Amino acid sequence: MAGGAAHEEPGLDVTLVYPQLVALKQMERVLESSGDGRLPPGMADQARGVVEAGAASSSNEVARLARRILSRF
Repeated sequence: MAGGAAHEEPGLDVTLVYPQLVALKQMERVLESSGDGRLPPGMADQARGVVEAGAASSSNEVARLARRILSRF
């Protein structure tokens, strides 16, 4: 595949960023449970930092999910 040809295949972009999407969903779960007092100190802040980094991603899918999560927390 030459140049950007790989990114022209439907679904390939999501496949390539799947690990990041899974990590963001896990951070969302951490943030959801941050109000119950069971998290170690600073964990919610670290999770939010990961999500903020995701919002700056060059991947539209990753950035979109991260912004949605940030809008909730």
